[in-house]
Amino acid sequence: MMHQPLKGIRVVELGIWAAAPMCGKVLGDWGADVIKVESLGGDPSRTSGAANYGLKVGDPYENPAYENRNLNTRSITLDLKSEEGLQAMYDLLATADVFVTNMRLKAITKLKLDYETLAPMFPRLVWASLDGFGPLGPQKDDPGFDIVAFFAGTGLMIDYCEADTAPMNPAIAFGDFTTGGTLAGGIAAALFQREKTGKGEKVMISLMGQSLYNQANTIMTANMGIDPYPKSRKKPSSPLINSFRCKDGEWVMVSMLDYNRYYPAVCDMIGRPDMKDDTRFNDILAGKANSAALTEILDAWFAQHDYAEVDHLLQQADIAHNRIKHLTDMPDDPQAKANNYIYWAPSRNGTPMLCVASPIKFGNMDLPPPINLQLCWVKTPRRFSRS
Repeated sequence: MMHQPLKGIRVVELGIWAAAPMCGKVLGDWGADVIKVESLGGDPSRTSGAANYGLKVGDPYENPAYENRNLNTRSITLDLKSEEGLQAMYDLLATADVFVTNMRLKAITKLKLDYETLAPMFPRLVWASLDGFGPLGPQKDDPGFDIVAFFAGTGLMIDYCEADTAPMNPAIAFGDFTTGGTLAGGIAAALFQREKTGKGEKVMISLMGQSLYNQANTIMTANMGIDPYPKSRKKPSSPLINSFRCKDGEWVMVSMLDYNRYYPAVCDMIGRPDMKDDTRFNDILAGKANSAALTEILDAWFAQHDYAEVDHLLQQADIAHNRIKHLTDMPDDPQAKANNYIYWAPSRNGTPMLCVASPIKFGNMDLPPPINLQLCWVKTPRRFSRS
């Protein structure tokens, strides 16, 4: 198939749960041949469907969430603690371009699959690792699911909530998917470098590091005293970048980064041209200082109009905005459907499975992503060749 730039690249993934498998999925979406190595008991997330997602199915291994993040992946089970299993792994790596894992460094070193061991054996191999907290520091060996490393340990879980409320209930695997996608990009860069040098590379990322990178702007401003967190929508940093509830109960998010440009248009839109000369609000610094008062005025106006009317007026003023949508809106969202961001595919038992596509497109915007549900198990070690 066209538009698969990693066609011909083989990836060996030793990953569990979501982060490394998601990296493998992205690489598979881009055309790579991804082989997932599992323990004899299998990736524990295979059987987490009932507990994590409330599924009531006869097959204990029926788990749409697992299948979704392991699309375009073949699987083999190996006992890596045995000499035979480790040798089978080495035989597999001899045919591979990339090795990716989210096992902790101490565990991967004990299995003799660390970079220092593999690099001399396979000098062209790109070795990629994803962990919770990074390879150094007091938490380097701690277990690190995204909820504890990506959310709880970086300010993300509490400082973006409404002020004086509880921490957020974070979305499971949100950080895993983001970090896995970034790692896929790093691997692609390392493969490009290998084309020039002939040598493999060590690529590392952590859930904590990804979360901090995502928050670079807010971490900088919060710690420089410019924009403290947590905050309340009733007193935002800018009253023109906020959410408002409409008369029909719908919420809308507006984003006017250029305050001084859009403030007069907002005054006209809400029928208050007199406010254009109000020194409490007609400058970005004044608006920030008096954000609570202006938010109260805007709240009252939005509460008098249904979303459809608000949407029309905001479009007329060319103001960036969107209805605040629910997760359950996404399967039928016309924008998501038009771009094939969300699609349906059959699961292993043939029932429909909702899938979310890789956000990267390579010239085939009109086509749904390729689907290959190769989730078979191979119970015995096998030797692989590049044939």
